[in-house]
Amino acid sequence: MGTTAQAGTRSYYLDNWADECVPCDTTLEAWATWLSKGGDAQWPCDDPPADGDVLEASAILWSEDIIARCVNGEWVLSRPLAEGEDFAAIRYAEGIGWSSDNIVMEGFSNVAGFLDEGETLEQAIIRCLIESDEHCDDVEHIAVGKNESMKLVYRANPARLEPVQ
Repeated sequence: MGTTAQAGTRSYYLDNWADECVPCDTTLEAWATWLSKGGDAQWPCDDPPADGDVLEASAILWSEDIIARCVNGEWVLSRPLAEGEDFAAIRYAEGIGWSSDNIVMEGFSNVAGFLDEGETLEQAIIRCLIESDEHCDDVEHIAVGKNESMKLVYRANPARLEPVQ
């Protein structure tokens, strides 16, 4: 992922151009610039939107990271999830991004971190830590946030993305 996901900030992901990774910073300004240029050499945007096109997207409002510690063979989270936090990702290291394989959220079943039926997000985080234990340190930083589906309208002049009201 191309985001550091700092508490209190919001990251945007455009459904047509984000999957396991993103082609630019996850701000509305960076996305609008990237779209206006037709992408870039490493990730071309073959079908850039026209002025007024509505795009499907999601936004994550980031919270403070959860610190997971392995104590006597058991994973313990530094805090419970807050109301509405429905996205988690085990970071590569403190303040750094993550692999799509380490995303844990309901309905995100194309990676190992999807929720099993009846499982809470906290339980899924612990399960993912246990399942990937050989790749985990004794302390892991977990980005958490509130994920929201939304629609954005693309404006070409000047290039910008605006939430659909």
